Amino acid sequence: MNTFPRSYHNQCREKMQTSRSTLVILTAIILIGTVGLSFTVSSLYSAYIKIPGSGFVSLGYAPPLHVEGKDIKDDHGTVVYLRGAVKPQHLAVPGGWWHPEGSMNDYGYWVWSPEAVQYNLDKMVELGFTCVRVFLPDVERWLNNEDPGIGIKPRDEISYVIDQANLRGLYVMIVPWAVGDPYGGQTGIPWDPYTKPTERGVLTTPEDFINLWAGDQDSYSAEYGHFPNVIYELWNEPNGWTPDVDLHQLYFDTCQEIVNRLRAKGDEHLVVYQFNFTGIDSNQAVGWGRILTGTNVVYGSHVYRTLGGPLRWTPYFTGDYLYEDVKADLLNNMYIQNILDNNLPLIMTEYGALMNGPLVGGDTRENELTWYTNLHRCLNEWGFGYTAFEWRSYTSFAIIESNSEYPWLPPLNAAGEILRDSITAGKT
Repeated sequence: MNTFPRSYHNQCREKMQTSRSTLVILTAIILIGTVGLSFTVSSLYSAYIKIPGSGFVSLGYAPPLHVEGKDIKDDHGTVVYLRGAVKPQHLAVPGGWWHPEGSMNDYGYWVWSPEAVQYNLDKMVELGFTCVRVFLPDVERWLNNEDPGIGIKPRDEISYVIDQANLRGLYVMIVPWAVGDPYGGQTGIPWDPYTKPTERGVLTTPEDFINLWAGDQDSYSAEYGHFPNVIYELWNEPNGWTPDVDLHQLYFDTCQEIVNRLRAKGDEHLVVYQFNFTGIDSNQAVGWGRILTGTNVVYGSHVYRTLGGPLRWTPYFTGDYLYEDVKADLLNNMYIQNILDNNLPLIMTEYGALMNGPLVGGDTRENELTWYTNLHRCLNEWGFGYTAFEWRSYTSFAIIESNSEYPWLPPLNAAGEILRDSITAGKT
């Protein structure tokens, strides 16, 4: 177990505030000891310096991001492709299950291991990841912020992950998933009366959800907004239907207010938005003109071939796996054509190849991996980001081999290798 004498996020905040003076000192040393080079110090907040003609010298921090058209860029105007994997276990597992040493399948649930966090983040960087999507603890646990007995509080746990990722130049997309019942399945609309009965009373109105993100205290932005490498994804797969309320419009309007309030208080972090399990509804609504206004808004989508959603066993998708068919399905049935036509940025924040468990209707693993390869090919062609489900070794859509014989993290499985190779191929 690991304990901190004071909250870790306060230490992180102080560290970021000292970046400016550290850079000035370092730059002065370089200038004194170097002849004939012109140095410019840029974005002191992000703690790196630019050397004209020689790229960047990183001091460990990821530069802040912004949106220009459909591109996501850093503060030097360089396009950044946010690609990596999903790390979901913080939702219901104290400690986050970061594949600790002796990484057997069920080991580490109630262990907080900073060393394991660092090791896994190092492996992600080694594989070429630029982004990891991290599920947050359920809202009630995060708001209460009580140590569950692992030596660290939930807010500080996430701060540690973000900070360690920042030191490695890695972006972290944080996303909530459940209001107060992480074991009861995900929440559709995250406020009453649309939450499950077991979750009532935590977020009672849209205003509570707005404050969860944009409030001056007890909010995600207040807690993590000092990190340049954090990305806000407002909710995982918000969904729901009622004959009395257009829930997409209600959720859309609520998210618009979150963006407005974040920008009003000077928070320009990327905001990722989607509606419905796959993002179909939000992608389709873009064609109707229902587009969030304000700076640095990114659209998110999800896609699976062998679930009850895209690309198989729905009236919208064919289940095909060849390149032209996959591309047509995404453009027309996922309405990504609307995203492209409106020059909007998109990240496929969740998708996967079914690697463990039975396939549907006599399908083959080869077809599944062919689809997975062609999905990446399309996303690379369009310049979109993607975070594959999931950074784990034995679940249905794992990208790591299910093998407990390795002292730390097992190697990538076939899907993980495709992800790694696609990230490498897409760095253009």
